[in-house]
Amino acid sequence: MGNLVGVLTAFGFLLAVVTDSVVLPTPKAERRTGGEFVFRDGQALAAPASLGAQAGVLADDLKTLTGKRFVAKEGTRGAIVLRLDPRLDDEEYRLRVGGTVTIEGGSTTGVAWGCVSLLQSVGEGRAPKLEITDRPDKPYRGLMVDVARRYHSIPTLEQMVEVCRFAKIRYLQLHLTDDQAFSFPSRAFPLLTRETRHGGPAYRRAELEGLVRFAKARGVTIVPEIEMPGHCASLIRAMPDLFTIKGTQPYEHHASINFADPRVVEAMTTLIGEVCDVFGDSPYVHIGGDEADLALADQNAEFRARFAEMGLSGKGQHALFRRFLAQMNEVVRAQGKRTIVWEGFGREPDSPFKVPTNVLVMEFESAYYLPQELLADGYTLVNTAWTPLYIVNDHVWPARKVYDWDLATFGRYGKEYAATTWFRVDSTERVLGAQACAWEQPEHRVFQSARRVAATMSERVWNLERRGDYERFAARLEAYESLLGRLAQPVRLTVEGLVQTGPDEFDNPTFVGEARLTLSSRTAGTVRYTLDGTVPTVESAEYRSPIRLTGTTTVRAAVVGPDGKRSRYESAATLYQRPSA
Repeated sequence: MGNLVGVLTAFGFLLAVVTDSVVLPTPKAERRTGGEFVFRDGQALAAPASLGAQAGVLADDLKTLTGKRFVAKEGTRGAIVLRLDPRLDDEEYRLRVGGTVTIEGGSTTGVAWGCVSLLQSVGEGRAPKLEITDRPDKPYRGLMVDVARRYHSIPTLEQMVEVCRFAKIRYLQLHLTDDQAFSFPSRAFPLLTRETRHGGPAYRRAELEGLVRFAKARGVTIVPEIEMPGHCASLIRAMPDLFTIKGTQPYEHHASINFADPRVVEAMTTLIGEVCDVFGDSPYVHIGGDEADLALADQNAEFRARFAEMGLSGKGQHALFRRFLAQMNEVVRAQGKRTIVWEGFGREPDSPFKVPTNVLVMEFESAYYLPQELLADGYTLVNTAWTPLYIVNDHVWPARKVYDWDLATFGRYGKEYAATTWFRVDSTERVLGAQACAWEQPEHRVFQSARRVAATMSERVWNLERRGDYERFAARLEAYESLLGRLAQPVRLTVEGLVQTGPDEFDNPTFVGEARLTLSSRTAGTVRYTLDGTVPTVESAEYRSPIRLTGTTTVRAAVVGPDGKRSRYESAATLYQRPSA
């Protein structure tokens, strides 16, 4: 492809065909009516009290984009009006830009999506007069962020909410617990958060409640995940007497909890209740359910006691595993929510215990239970297939591969696209949607690596039939990145010398030999930066001139304002050097 100039709002470069519309996902119906609406200082932005949060967010974003001040007020008359229409479906919205701007939605989320489409249409202080009527084909569009293996600050998670919002992704799942850390702040079991090994502290309850409010105002719902019964080394370290499967040889299970002990079942019931208190807006609770090591559990006294009670002979731990998932499902359902699990249980038709079909299964590996078999057995799925929806370290599938994928297709775990084993289901009626999953990402790279995969996934789930070729979609994706950068990143990163490269053309910004990095502030203040992956502070190096890169480099940059305070958000990218051929 040759040398390119890559403009990074976190990262991403495209050479795309310009289209008249840059609304993303592609709307079902969009019509230009001629002329423009001009934004002016002091215009009223009217909304009922129930949409006050959405009106405030829109007013702030329009000020950033147009430089004009908007007055949010309660009411039905204004230059811009937001309203609910119960005749519309939950996520359906109508946007009319004429002599005034009207945004209607079937819920606060529908209104939020209409606001996003307006923002995507704004240019140079004005917007084209148009009419959009739109709704998604599938209700579940998600992005998961692993905050247990690597710490992610609340500002980073707010940026990921913005990634979701501008792609009209409804659910941001937080993988809150794993072997490295139990990052959810339990009041009942405070010992669980005292030791973390993921590079930061556990979250405070107020932080998570604030994040929930931040997301809700933007149409995004936070889905909590508390992993069980595997991936629980953090629980065992903190409270070994309660959670350990004791007395097994030649080792004791370091990461699977003793769910045969009624005390453990009671503890996990309590934790689910606490999670539901904090994430009350979520209709879902994810309980994990994958990769539990139970090989020696039959040696444990509590497991043997349960075997006797249940009439299980031999190694009955896997039957009890299924029973435990069913127990936790009832706990979640008692909270008025639906359980989500990973595809971590097998078909096992002869098992005395069944995983209920009312759980929502995230099919990710197609190793335990094939998607067509899950559907045949009555389960409802979310497609979270490794290929092309998993993001792990530098393994980032390019947007083009995601665009070529569809909801009926599941790619089995594999590190090379060409070697992927594919499974295809006959119908997507009980496939609720899809989710991109960002695993093991350090917080300074998750924005860079997840945004394009997630946005392209949302396009393909919002519209099950492709609405145009990739080149036309690429223009929308480029506009999405530009808008996201203007509203969610304080520093613009520009790199000369990027090339398209890497195994399977992984979507990582790469240069050959050396590159030139330029930083520029989007707000008043001084750019401060680091080149070693550490957090930039008010004491970090001040940017004065272009930076010559001669090796793989992680740049993190923030703005220090005239008041001497660092910007809440930062801009970051890891730029990879590839040796010359």
